[in-house]
Amino acid sequence: MATSSSILSLNATGDTSNDAERHAQVFIIMCVAWILLGLLSFALNLAVCLIMYCDKKLWTITNYFVLSLSVADLLVSAVLIPFFIAENFTETATSGHLVAFLLVASIYNMCAVTYERYIALTRPFHYRSIMSKRKALYVIALAWVVPTLTSLLPIAWEANLSTVFHEVYVIILVFIIVLVPCIAMIAIYLRLFFVVRSYLRRNRRRTTKGNRTGDRAGSEEKATLVFALILAMFLLCWLPIIWMNICVVFKRSDLINMSLQYASFFTIVLNTVLDPLIYALFKKDFNDAVKRKLKFCRIRRREKNDNEHECVTLQTFETAEQV
Repeated sequence: MATSSSILSLNATGDTSNDAERHAQVFIIMCVAWILLGLLSFALNLAVCLIMYCDKKLWTITNYFVLSLSVADLLVSAVLIPFFIAENFTETATSGHLVAFLLVASIYNMCAVTYERYIALTRPFHYRSIMSKRKALYVIALAWVVPTLTSLLPIAWEANLSTVFHEVYVIILVFIIVLVPCIAMIAIYLRLFFVVRSYLRRNRRRTTKGNRTGDRAGSEEKATLVFALILAMFLLCWLPIIWMNICVVFKRSDLINMSLQYASFFTIVLNTVLDPLIYALFKKDFNDAVKRKLKFCRIRRREKNDNEHECVTLQTFETAEQV
C-alpha cells in the first residue's frame, strides 16, 4: 500500500521547510492543542449522546440525525486525532483513510439532516408518512455506508497515487462526492430560508396563546435555522481540507504549506466542539433537556447537603443527651 491512502491525507504536502527543529516544536504545540480540543470534543459529544439516551423526550426523528452527527464528531476526537498524531512518528499513513471517511460521512449526514428539514417544512402534513422512524434509520445507514465504501475504494489499486484510477478517484471524490452535495445543501437551505420567512409571517397572525399548530411550526423553523448554522460552521471548518484537495486535483501542491495543513486539522477538531455547543445553546429541546439535568443535579446536591446536615444535628443532639 502506498504511503498515503487518500487524497485527504494531511501529510501529502508541498512543504519545503528545512528547519526540522522548528517544525518539531510547532508540531508539539499543535499536538497539545489538538489533544485538549479533542478531549473537550469527546466530552461534549458524549454528553449529547448520553442526554439523548437518558431523556426519552429527545427520541425524535430529527434527533436521530443529531445523534448520527455526534457519532461522527466522536470518531474525530476518539480515533482521528490519535491516528494522525501517531502516524507522524511512524511510517504508516492511516489518517488519510479516516479523514476521507469522516469528511464524506459528515457531508452525507448533513445531507440526511437537510432532507429531513426539507420534508418537515415543505411537506408538513405528509411528514409522518414520508419520514417514519424506519425510513430515517435507512437514510442514516446510507449516510454511513456510502463514506465507508468511498474511503475503502483506493484499496482496489493498493492506494497507488500514480495510477490513472487514483487520479479519476480524486476528481470524482472532490467534485462529485464532496462539492456537489455541499453546493446542493447550500441551495436547499436558501430555499428553506424563504419558506421559513413565509411561515414566520403567517405565524405572527396565528400563533396565539394555546395555539399548538403555530407553536409546532415555529419549532420546526427554529430547528431548521439551527441546522443551517451547523452546516455553515461545517463548511467553514472543512474548507481548508477541501481547498487542499482541489489544489491536488489541479496539481498545485505548491499552494499547500505546513501551516495550512496544521490549520486545516485544527479547524476539523474545532468543528466537532462547535456542534454540541450549538445543540445545547440553540436547539430548544436539547436546551430544555440540559436545563432539566442541571436542575436535577442541583436538587440532588441540595438534598444530599440537607441529609448530611440532619445527620450532624442528630449526632450532636444524641451526644448532648448522653452528657
